[in-house]
Amino acid sequence: FMAALLTFESGDTDKVVQYLGEAKRMGIPAGPPDINTCGADFTVDGNTLRFGLAAVKGVGHKAVEAVMASRERVGQFQDLYHFCENVDLRAVNRATLEALIKCGAFDALGAHRAAMLAVAERAIELGNAAAEDRRTGQLSFFGAFGGSGDEKQAPRFPDVEPLSEAQLLQAEKEALGFYVSSHPLVKYGRELQSLGSATCAGLADLAERTPVTLGCMISSVRPRVTKSGRSAGRKMAILTIEDLTASAECVVFAEAYERLGELLAAEAI
Repeated sequence: FMAALLTFESGDTDKVVQYLGEAKRMGIPAGPPDINTCGADFTVDGNTLRFGLAAVKGVGHKAVEAVMASRERVGQFQDLYHFCENVDLRAVNRATLEALIKCGAFDALGAHRAAMLAVAERAIELGNAAAEDRRTGQLSFFGAFGGSGDEKQAPRFPDVEPLSEAQLLQAEKEALGFYVSSHPLVKYGRELQSLGSATCAGLADLAERTPVTLGCMISSVRPRVTKSGRSAGRKMAILTIEDLTASAECVVFAEAYERLGELLAAEAI
């Protein structure tokens, strides 16, 4: 039910954040899409809600179809190179591939995300070469591994430093629009719970002008100039804020902006 609900509301970021929060409170964690099992929409994998491939920014309908057609033809992808050798790279370009890596779609295949990002361009080059070989009737790269004495050596992944937790979360946010594996606020959970008087998800239930204290993170800052009234010509801002339950918009009027403007930045807690 939750997977169907999230698929239906996938165009509404606030609703998705809210329902993911509700699922988490029910003991149902969310996970990134899996390149070997997921289709376009949200699915259930054991006790985990998985994002669909179509939820990844830059992954359009044609790319999802290309991935699923390749899986139908060759079965499970072995690694990033095997994926690029077999998928239609006219539908899955470098930006699409990097978005899939960043969101964690290839995590189950062994290599970590930084290593895969480092070889994404090379993997596409080898994939295009394999496609050309197929057109000319030559053996594909993986098809050449038949046990002969002159087998090609499988391409490897570089020994690079894995992404930090902060980098992983930022990559997920870029690719999916959401934090999936964790959230920057998780480590402040106790403090936020003890200091805050409300949550973003609970704001809609409060009467207008109810004073609240929110422990949250700023997702975005949109500066504005007040056009009329006593504050005409002075700067203000509209913030998008989020906590572990939902996101909301917050207006910072001119007087407060002049006092606090330097503290208002994306990712600030």
